[in-house]
Amino acid sequence: MNKKKEILILIAGLFAIIATVAFVVTVAIFRAWFYMTIVIAVFFIFQILLAFYLLNSRRIVNVKMCWIFVILSLPVFGFLLFVLFGINPLLRFKRNDYLNYQAAFIKHENFEFTKRFLKKSDLDENTRHIFSFSVNSEQRPIYENNAIEVIKNPKDLYEKSLALIEQAKDFIHLQYYIISDGVWLRSIANALIRKVREGVKIRLIYDWLGAYNRGANKIINTLKKAGVFVGAFNPATVTKYTSKTNFRCHRKCLIVDNKLALYGGSNIADEYIRYAKWFNNWYDSNVIITGHIVNTLNLIFCLDWLSYCGFLKSQIEKDDLFHHPANYLQLQEPVFSPEQKAIAQIIESSPGYNEKTLHDLIVSMFAKAKSKIMIITPYFVPTESILIALRTAALSGVDVQIIMPGMPDDKSYILTMNRSHYEKLLDANIKVYEYHGFIHSKIILIDDDLTITSTFNLDFRSFFINYESALIVKNQKTHDDYQNIFEQLKIQSDQISPNYFSNKQKKIIKWKMAFMNIYHPLL
Repeated sequence: MNKKKEILILIAGLFAIIATVAFVVTVAIFRAWFYMTIVIAVFFIFQILLAFYLLNSRRIVNVKMCWIFVILSLPVFGFLLFVLFGINPLLRFKRNDYLNYQAAFIKHENFEFTKRFLKKSDLDENTRHIFSFSVNSEQRPIYENNAIEVIKNPKDLYEKSLALIEQAKDFIHLQYYIISDGVWLRSIANALIRKVREGVKIRLIYDWLGAYNRGANKIINTLKKAGVFVGAFNPATVTKYTSKTNFRCHRKCLIVDNKLALYGGSNIADEYIRYAKWFNNWYDSNVIITGHIVNTLNLIFCLDWLSYCGFLKSQIEKDDLFHHPANYLQLQEPVFSPEQKAIAQIIESSPGYNEKTLHDLIVSMFAKAKSKIMIITPYFVPTESILIALRTAALSGVDVQIIMPGMPDDKSYILTMNRSHYEKLLDANIKVYEYHGFIHSKIILIDDDLTITSTFNLDFRSFFINYESALIVKNQKTHDDYQNIFEQLKIQSDQISPNYFSNKQKKIIKWKMAFMNIYHPLL
């Protein structure tokens, strides 16, 4: 065979090999595309079904639209995001635990005054409506034997919290979203350890995510070793990077012997008592509660302790709180002067079963206000219903005033989100103020004697994602105390006018919000 034929055969052989490989690769590619097409088609069908499911779900419209946008604009990835962060199959299981414990514990509340109060002929309809709503939706009683002391200076919070702990004889229950290493936490830890040695039983609930990376782990371990019972709300597990992580407990209270309670917006961190140098003008408000309403606050603590702290069934069955709740939920009989005596009610909301309770109550309160609505809030990202209720009230002649922070905390975007609503507020003659610092208080004053001090902000997360609570108080002195605080904060604030921000600043705010509107209802 000559060289030409050898070369031709070699070329033909190589061509055959190349052609065969090309054929195999081509078939493989076409098959890959075929299978990829099937996968994409399946995801597309799931996206359509998911969008249909969202449209018919109980979520509010803003949240529905945001999730549908994410799912349809990010094929495959958007679907996975929703599976990871948009649903929580564990909530129903936890909800059932909570409701079962509540059914067993509710007998430790007293509804006698509630029935008498709501039947009073001289009770104004707005008050009757507000308190009735909470009774019917939450099964939470109204109590009259209460005294409310407003802590007007944040620096006093340090001494008053330690003084409360020192008064404990039987038990102390603490629940906080954030516990952060610092002067205040270390002082509280030392005080708790002393009380444990005296025989006082102490339980502490902290939120796992709220306390994450706050340097508190060493102190938590020290408390455990000393005999303090510690529970992490919604603790980190193998599911910690799913939507389960998104549901956090924002409640804050310190309860002593079912007689006294410290309640309000403050977490255990030095900025709340103005000890942190990086937050030198931080304002928050809290109250010390004495009386029957402490029982409701304590009952909610007990339900959270048994339902959401990740304890094993065997651990719960060893807890005397499970077997003998009456030891912790006994109504005390304090005596108050007439001006101290405050009618009060606690209401809570949870994403598991009553996520719209606080939202619907606030909308109703704004809609029924007769003379004034005064609001202090750090985060103002209202639902359309709340915004409409406020605008309608103001345009109907109700004096509506809102104080918000002029400086951010660790969330710099919050000023943009707050300010994006100013135009709609100002157009309705609502007075808006920015405090010269960061304000963390959550206060609402309605008309002449109704006060709501709470743990919730006026935003989507507080109303629909977090575990929150609110204290509703009908008392002239409490109302006047907060009215005075409001007026003092106004002096330290700038009133916002339509020309307060330049046209350039307004455009920047609108551009930022164009992107933030996509996701802020999901946060």
